[in-house]
Amino acid sequence: LFCLQAPVDLSVWWNMGACTQIQAVSTDHAIQCEEADHQGKVSPTSSKSTTRRALSIPRKLPKTQISKLKSEPNECFSALNRRKGCFRNANSPLLPGMSTITECHQHILLDIISYSLSNPSELCKFCGVSATLLLELEPNLMNQIWSSLYKLRWPALHDFLTFRKEKSWRSLYKQTLKGSIECILEVHDRQKKIGFAMSAMPATVVYEHNIDSYVATYLSASAVPPEVIPTREQHRIRFCPASVCGRLQPGTSPHRPALPGATKDAVTDLYPYKVLQGIDGLVVGGTVELQWKMQLKSPFAWWFGKLESLRLAADGGTAVATVIFTHFRESSRWYRLTVHVGGSEMRPCSFGGYTGGLRAVDSQEAKRWAHFFPKEPMKF
Repeated sequence: LFCLQAPVDLSVWWNMGACTQIQAVSTDHAIQCEEADHQGKVSPTSSKSTTRRALSIPRKLPKTQISKLKSEPNECFSALNRRKGCFRNANSPLLPGMSTITECHQHILLDIISYSLSNPSELCKFCGVSATLLLELEPNLMNQIWSSLYKLRWPALHDFLTFRKEKSWRSLYKQTLKGSIECILEVHDRQKKIGFAMSAMPATVVYEHNIDSYVATYLSASAVPPEVIPTREQHRIRFCPASVCGRLQPGTSPHRPALPGATKDAVTDLYPYKVLQGIDGLVVGGTVELQWKMQLKSPFAWWFGKLESLRLAADGGTAVATVIFTHFRESSRWYRLTVHVGGSEMRPCSFGGYTGGLRAVDSQEAKRWAHFFPKEPMKF
């Protein structure tokens, strides 16, 4: 592991073992085909020659380094050879060493795979390093590998499914490629319209493989056309903030009753229609997100602001907060708002519409919001 400073080093390591002995490994051909079609490449086969070509040394690697690795492999990987249990003996070839890691040190193997693999095609190539790799991997470890691949490709969908305690990540990967996974997520800067600046709007989101994009259908009391969001903009999509997941329970869909016997009217008690209760973590001068909506039957969206003042009520569980929205000019009527927060009921808003709860935003979330902050204060 000390020697693997970059993916290119790992590629050379694989190649040195694969060139001596490599066998075909059964793989999920359907996923390979879908990945190959998406990348515009021919689907990989299981022949030895094709696998060797896939694992060949990268051309961009300096010739001197390639020569040294070929002629003095034990010297180059001496740090690995000295690790107890990594190889059967100092003079053994690298391929048995990989088998030893697979058999005895699968936690190390997970680190290697997480570092170097980004899609199922690369997982297929990696399995070619050892003919018995798939047989020796523990089922739980393989599931963790698929979870990592899923999170790398669809991070917001992964957060949603993790909250719902989904575990069959290989199956979920296939279903997502087919467009069968629908998640309730939040989208920053809806349709990139100025009226939705510095907000996160709830929507049902599906990944469409044929266009390599997400399709977001916004939850609204009125008809709204869906928005196509390319994967290069997936930073605009997030799951419900972790600090409020326990109170809002975002894993339940508002499109169907949450429990047997529940009625359609009960969806107002579900995320994202539910009012956030409590005032924990609110600090004057800190950044916050306010639940606000214009229409009574619409769900709440989150609106980013700064807490200017906070006055606790006599009951100790609610407060009167003043929030400023610094992406507007100070002269704007939208710049400052006073709201009553902490309770379970929505309240009429002086801006129009209705307000819900208020939550504190941590430093990492604030950095994410900064990506959407307008270059100049808006003129509203």
